[in-house]
Amino acid sequence: MRSFASNREPVLKQPLSSTLNKVFALFVLLSPLSSNAALVDGPLGKIELRVNTRATFDSNVFAMPTRDFNGYKDNGASLESSEDLILELTPAAHFTKKMKLIEVQATLGARGAYFISNRDKSYVDPVTTFTVDFDESLSKRISNNGKIRFDANFDMGQKTVTSVLENDLTSYAYVSVGSNVRYNHSQKFGVGLSANYSYRDYQDVGANPNSSYQDVFMLPITTRAFYIYSPKLDFFTEYTRMQTEGGSSQNKTLDATTHTINFGAQGDVLTKASGSVHIGYVKKVFERNSFAQENLSLGTDLSWKLNQKTNIDINLDRSFQPSPQDQSILTTSFGVSLAHRLNEKMSGSINLSWSSSEYTTGPGSLSNSRQVDMITFGATATKKLSQRLSTSAGYTFSTAHQNPGNDFDRHTLYVDLTGSY
Repeated sequence: MRSFASNREPVLKQPLSSTLNKVFALFVLLSPLSSNAALVDGPLGKIELRVNTRATFDSNVFAMPTRDFNGYKDNGASLESSEDLILELTPAAHFTKKMKLIEVQATLGARGAYFISNRDKSYVDPVTTFTVDFDESLSKRISNNGKIRFDANFDMGQKTVTSVLENDLTSYAYVSVGSNVRYNHSQKFGVGLSANYSYRDYQDVGANPNSSYQDVFMLPITTRAFYIYSPKLDFFTEYTRMQTEGGSSQNKTLDATTHTINFGAQGDVLTKASGSVHIGYVKKVFERNSFAQENLSLGTDLSWKLNQKTNIDINLDRSFQPSPQDQSILTTSFGVSLAHRLNEKMSGSINLSWSSSEYTTGPGSLSNSRQVDMITFGATATKKLSQRLSTSAGYTFSTAHQNPGNDFDRHTLYVDLTGSY
């Protein structure tokens, strides 16, 4: 498969430390001046500049057991410490233009991170997105008198994140293009179609020198039929066919076709709860040996408004996802979060989640290689300092049990400051 980027090394890897130092220094000098800048809001659209600075302490940057990290370090990997203090700067310009029923949004910016201990892991990632929404009807999840609804998105850039599923720090260039359309044929029946093309080109930047990341191509196509029960509730059935392909993998676990059939409801599912729920059947057929995995498909995304200041979000998901390390992962996850607005300037939230991931790999006939169970607890607090400035802080604790393998914990603590101009 043709690579998205001909150079497999991270973007700006060599001169990154000096570049980030200059960027941080420039932001410090210009921040007092930027507060006097005004928003651009005219006939051509609105442009808003947002600058976020963040400091994060991560006790396990590579999301792996201490024994594994020390083993890689002893074998000559370019590693300094499993814990690190990360300084981030994310300036971005946001464009919005409303044209009758169509709203266009675009974002252009960059995210730079400087690792205090593991300095060669520092990076600068571009951020670019473009979306088109027709009357915001799809995002509202309710049926109205609109006959046709449409949205589209385009996203391209570079992402560097800690992946617990990969037990490593991962970085990849990506392209994502998608669209979603719905047509209400009558007051009681509607149909829909959506497709999303995505491609990821992974670079080897993590702790494991033996990892072999593959490029990942995904193309899910979904058809839907809706029964409009009421203006605020739909029942639906959908079929999704997702094609995935990888690079020069030996086991060809990435090369597969996933078929999913779901039945569910969306809108005001309960008296005070809105969102969507579905249940169904999923089958993943691997191109190699025509081996297949079958399982139950589940999904819940509900927001329950207790009162004007407090709401609860409930999320449940059971689905397959491809791994760039030539694995297929079946993940079941469940999460609950509680958000509360203390006053006009302060709000906070707490969350608790559980997940279980089953890994399938080769060679030969496909077999389950390992399982990872994880429990995560987190809390965040946000305060609006002024019309343009806000600050937040958060803490997250995760504990993971691997079978086979070693268990590990992870603590992250961050504070940030965001300015909007």
